[in-house]
Amino acid sequence: MPLFPNPDFELYDNTGRATEQIHAHHTGTPTTDDLARWNAAAAKPLIDAAGLPPSGQGITGWTDLLGRASNESEFHGIASAVLDDDDGAVARLHQFLVTAANWYDQRGDQASSRQPALPGPGRPVRRAGRRHGPAHRRPRPHRLPPRHDGCSGDPPHDAAGASARPARGRQAAPPLTAAGFNSKGACAIPDVTVVIATRLRPERLSYLEELHASLVAQDADWEAVLALDGADPTLLPGTLAADSQVRVLALPRPVGAACPRNLAVNLAREKALTWADDDDVLPRWSLSSRLHHLDNTGLGWVAGYSADLHSDGSLHLWRCPVPPGRHEPGAVWTYWPTPRHAIPIGPTTIMARTGLWSAIGGMGGLVQGEDYCALKVTHLAAGELLPQVVYHYRKHEFQLTKLADYDELEDAARLFAWKSGNDLASVLGSRPRTGLRTV
Repeated sequence: MPLFPNPDFELYDNTGRATEQIHAHHTGTPTTDDLARWNAAAAKPLIDAAGLPPSGQGITGWTDLLGRASNESEFHGIASAVLDDDDGAVARLHQFLVTAANWYDQRGDQASSRQPALPGPGRPVRRAGRRHGPAHRRPRPHRLPPRHDGCSGDPPHDAAGASARPARGRQAAPPLTAAGFNSKGACAIPDVTVVIATRLRPERLSYLEELHASLVAQDADWEAVLALDGADPTLLPGTLAADSQVRVLALPRPVGAACPRNLAVNLAREKALTWADDDDVLPRWSLSSRLHHLDNTGLGWVAGYSADLHSDGSLHLWRCPVPPGRHEPGAVWTYWPTPRHAIPIGPTTIMARTGLWSAIGGMGGLVQGEDYCALKVTHLAAGELLPQVVYHYRKHEFQLTKLADYDELEDAARLFAWKSGNDLASVLGSRPRTGLRTV
C-alpha cells in the first residue's frame, strides 16, 4: 500500500519516465510533482474562498491568507501560488526591476547623478526637506555593468537624448517613453530570433496561432523564422502570413524537425536565438527577461523554468534538476548523470547567443529527441537559470511523445545526446562532468 495514499496519485512505468518517477512506482511514494499537485489541490478551497486577484496585483491579501493555512499542504499550496505563478508577486517584481534597469541602461550618462539611490533593504527612503548624514551627500544611482555584446559602447547622443546614429545595419529604435518602453510598446532591449519548426498540421494550426499571439504580446523586439518541414506555405494562418516579423523558410520535402531548425539558424539576423515548438506558448516577459540578462551580464546563455499547459488552461510547474543561478561551462551536464535521468534543463527554455548555437551544430540531426543535443550549448559558455517560468509546454493528444512508435527510438536518442555531451566535455578540457556510468 502506498505510504502516501491520495486519489490523485499517479503511478508510473519505466517507459519515458525519469528516475524519480520510476522510484515512485516501485516504492509507492510521491514525486516532487505529485506533492506540488496535492498542495495546490489542498490550498484551492482557501484560495477560491478568498477571491483574491493574482498576487502580482496585490500581495497583502495573500500574506493574510498564508497566515490562515491550517496545515503544511495548504501553506505550500498558497506559497507556490505567490512564488511560482506567471502573474505572481515574484514575476511582477522581476519585471519591475528589469524595466528599471532598462530605463537607466538606455539613458546612460544622461541620467541625473543628483538623484538618490533606489531604496532597498537597510536603506531608508529619503524624504523631502530632510537631510541624512553629516555630509548631506546623495549617492549616485545604481549603474548596470557595461554591455558585453561585442560593441565598443553605446552610440553618441544628441542634445535631445536621441541616438545620433543607429547601430550598423539596423534602423534606429523607436524612442523610449517615460515608462521605459518604446513607441511600439516594446521594451528597448536587444532583439532575438525565435525559431519554430512546423508541418502546419491542421490539428495543430490553432496552437500555432496561439504561439504567435504570445509572441505579439512580448515586450521585446523579436523576429520569428518559421521553418516549414515540407508543408505547403499557402496553409499558413493569415495572422502569421501578414506579420512582417515572421519570416518563412519553406523546405521542399519533410525531413524531420532537426534539419528545418538548423537551416533556420542561417536566416537569424539577431545576436540571440531561442526555440519554440509550434504547439507551445511563451508567457509575457519570457523574451525580455532572458535578453536583459544576456545583454548585461556577458553570459552566453540564459534559461528558465517551464510549466506544463493542460487542456483546461491550468499550469503545472516543472522544476528542472539544475538549480537557479549562474553555471560555469559544463556544469549543467553534472545534473544529467545517465541518459535515463531527466534532462537537466528544458531545451526550449534556453536563449543563447546565435554563434554558440552554430558552434554546436544546432539541434543535431536526430529524427526525434533532437532538442537533447541543444543542451550542449551549456558547455561553451557560462549561463544562468532564472527562477522564472519562460515557457509553457502544451500537453495534448497530438504530441509527438504520444505517438505509438515514439518509444522505439527514445532510448537511443537520449544515449547519443548524453554521450555526445560528455565527449564534448572531454575535448574542451577540464570542465565539470558527470561521473560517467556504464549504460
